[in-house]
Amino acid sequence: ATITGEPTHCHIHGQNLLPQSFELAARPDGRVSLDADAYGCSGTVTVRVSDSNVPGSSPATIDTLQVTLAVPGDSATVTLTETAPDRSLYSGTAVLGTDLTGSHGEQLTATYIDADDGAGGVNVVKTDTAVLDCVGPVISGVQLEATNASLTVRFETDEPGTTVVRYGTTRPPQLVASDSALQTTHEIVIDGVDPCTDYWIGVESADALGNVGVDTNGGAYYWVQTMGWQVFLSEPFDTDPGWAIDNGGNAHGWAFGQPTGGGGAYGSPDPTSGYTGSNVYGVNLQGDYDPNLTADQLKLTAPSMDLSEATSVVLRYRRWLGVEQPSYDHARVQVSVDGGAFATVWENTETIDGGSWVEESVDLTAQAAGHADVQIRWTMGVTDYAWEYAGWNLDDVVIEGAFPCGGSSMLFQDGFESGDCSMWSAEVP
Repeated sequence: ATITGEPTHCHIHGQNLLPQSFELAARPDGRVSLDADAYGCSGTVTVRVSDSNVPGSSPATIDTLQVTLAVPGDSATVTLTETAPDRSLYSGTAVLGTDLTGSHGEQLTATYIDADDGAGGVNVVKTDTAVLDCVGPVISGVQLEATNASLTVRFETDEPGTTVVRYGTTRPPQLVASDSALQTTHEIVIDGVDPCTDYWIGVESADALGNVGVDTNGGAYYWVQTMGWQVFLSEPFDTDPGWAIDNGGNAHGWAFGQPTGGGGAYGSPDPTSGYTGSNVYGVNLQGDYDPNLTADQLKLTAPSMDLSEATSVVLRYRRWLGVEQPSYDHARVQVSVDGGAFATVWENTETIDGGSWVEESVDLTAQAAGHADVQIRWTMGVTDYAWEYAGWNLDDVVIEGAFPCGGSSMLFQDGFESGDCSMWSAEVP
């Protein structure tokens, strides 16, 4: 494109973490520029001047000129060197904290005296300014969350900064997890921690200038204990555990034993053994389920479990299941808590042909964690009048989850609040 006027002074700005300016050509009206809008108190400052008629300069040599850098109470003279002969572009640096010393929030001013601005001006003062930022992000709202296998650390900062979490089982913690992205809302998830273990946490954040904010909870560090992991029920069905069966009068409902490989009018037939061992709980161990079952007519219910201390609950089991799509037939897993009605937590959403053992995992945390009376059941029904499948074959049921590990048991306690000390004796040596 055609550029009109006097195209001898041009700035192109490219940004990574900090803006940077590049001079393409100079003109008589001199300009001074700093390479950033903000600096840390120990940062390096690059100053540039473009001026095509510096007194005493020669097109055959590399020339120099001087610029003053100043903060309140201190200043330094910086010599700028021409980038190449007859280029009329000059550059130089100064180190804050060495060449001049400033404080957080102060203004840094670069001053260049343009002896001839090409328009009749003599000794014209040209300036550029930046601010000194010497304080790291202010950290607030530190939050810790622990499972049996992970730690989640969250905090806020008042300006964008990196995320650094120092963690470990001793103080000061020695392990580090970090994220270099600059943000004000911070979250780090640390996997692979040990269950029932005390962890100490400190957090840090560095802004774009490298200023670091640190929060170690006043040197005490933040503390969190990971959860334990417990198996509340594990049933391989090597022998009949005597779970409750209610088939609603149907002769081909739930039973314990070894499946015979029968059925398969539609889909695959039953297996001939469990996933482990010989036995399963299954619907009609000799064949397919019956037509015209009512809603949840065939029911197998595990014993009640006390999950009042659990903070998460997961149900895992192996199934060999054949069932027609839910417009016609239904297989469900349901949960009841504290004697309430059973609610469905899993059901078939399509036709399942069966033919292999599949591990199913259902997160029951929302339904079961923290409840003292939890029952889980597997059901069959409604089924329509045609197209029967093999139904449920169930093996290797496990119910497990996280729980707080707690501290040491208190052997005794007496706060002496009642004033009755008759059970105590005193001895004065």
